[in-house]
Amino acid sequence: MEFSLLLQNTRELWKEWEMRLLVLLSLFLQLTLATQARRRKSIFSYCNHVMIWTTYLLADSIATFSLSILSSRLANIQETKGTTNPKSQITAFWAPFLLLHLGGPDTITAYGQENNDLWLRQLVRLCIQVGLVCFIYFMALSGSPLSMFAVGMILVGFMKYAERILCLYLANEGRLRDSLLVLPNFVPIYTRIMDQYTLKELEGYLVEIDEVTEVSCADDFPGNSYEASNEKVFTMDKAYELFEVFKLLFLGYIRRFGDLEACKRMFMKHRHMDSNMAFGIVEIELGLMYDLLYTKVPLLNCAWSIIRWAVSLSVPSAILVFFSLQDKKDYAKVDICITFFLISVAILLEIYSLLLAISSDWVNHWQLQRVGKSAISSAVAFLQFCPNRRWSNYVAQFNLFRLSIRKRNRIFLKYPWLSKSDEKLMIFYIGYKMFKSNVKEWIFRHMRDTAQNLERNHRLENGLASLKLEASEILMRSNCGHLTWSVEAMEFDKSILIWHVATELCQSALSIRGQGGDAGQKR
Repeated sequence: MEFSLLLQNTRELWKEWEMRLLVLLSLFLQLTLATQARRRKSIFSYCNHVMIWTTYLLADSIATFSLSILSSRLANIQETKGTTNPKSQITAFWAPFLLLHLGGPDTITAYGQENNDLWLRQLVRLCIQVGLVCFIYFMALSGSPLSMFAVGMILVGFMKYAERILCLYLANEGRLRDSLLVLPNFVPIYTRIMDQYTLKELEGYLVEIDEVTEVSCADDFPGNSYEASNEKVFTMDKAYELFEVFKLLFLGYIRRFGDLEACKRMFMKHRHMDSNMAFGIVEIELGLMYDLLYTKVPLLNCAWSIIRWAVSLSVPSAILVFFSLQDKKDYAKVDICITFFLISVAILLEIYSLLLAISSDWVNHWQLQRVGKSAISSAVAFLQFCPNRRWSNYVAQFNLFRLSIRKRNRIFLKYPWLSKSDEKLMIFYIGYKMFKSNVKEWIFRHMRDTAQNLERNHRLENGLASLKLEASEILMRSNCGHLTWSVEAMEFDKSILIWHVATELCQSALSIRGQGGDAGQKR
């Protein structure tokens, strides 16, 4: 008897607090995404990535589940009592905020590129969730004192959700490729050339590959003649100039060979260029690409951003003021506090998003384009106090050797249809190493030397032959002439794999010897 009474009290308590806890949980997930998602670009941590991934998946699920619970509960109240009481009305007022949560923060729209490809599914979900929120409005809020407030928040929530879907659409791979097709003078890298080579060879033609160097004029990049006294300004200017080429390379295309020549001239021959500046340019380009793929930046760097921030800041602020002045004696104090909390956090998140956007590299480049000082640029410079972190200086290292010799799970061997799940385990063979300054300097110096060698060796058929010759000479100087077959008689990709496995074996042997020496010293 006591147990059944306790169970009944627990059920009633949960029924009373269920909606409150779900809304607060949804709000907590939004705060976590807004503050932590941007750290994924600059800070490497397995825990951080797992937390963001889990929060990203839970945020939509909790908001959708809360809306379904709210609509079901209000429908039951409407069916049994024929009307809704003030307590139910203020609970129904939380529905537009859940729609706002489904729109997500500006710092993350997708966790991975595959999420961008699901934009159509999100569009269908938008239609369903907006319909559900409108159903809640007409069922519980129509004609109530909160009706006008709800309409304003529905407008803001719909705008934020539509922004997210539009960003997913703009960032999916197919849309990116289509947008680049309109650019003139681009060709696929390697693929189309090799397809034509293979086709002609199969037809019986004698085909040879010749390297053609196209010398571009000095006007290919307008900023090439620009001498910046400030290294930061110069780096930002060059990174933004090369970003269009970087996007094409990211998708496997390049506009023209002249762009490669211009890039090489800037990185290898510019008198101010060093390893720090070169990697700084690459860091900015990677950050810009991250923003385009995984955030709402594509919509925040246009005239629309002024409208959306004006609406998303003014509407919740007005609601906060008028709700404070409204008579609230019919509502529970807990529900009033939660409502104030929802409105206040919505305003603070928009302010935080605005400050992050002002401190971004996109706005920094916009400031560089403006000649002279103005009130707007001065205000923007004053508000740029949020740190804009870029690359974490960690690089991924995939251990092919460990993956190849691992013992495969019997379940995957017994059920071939689970092989795709086995492939997902490859992430456990990826390690991350700190990219130190001396490594940057070595890579930059090696790239310069290689480029100079390629320019001198005009007698060779192509640059790949030059690299093979250089590798063979290094092996001969190291008394390893018996290993020249690994670079001369092999295709370039196979040679890389061979030396990858050889490096892993040598490192393993050295670590075993080191452990043996330590054990001998202990003895």
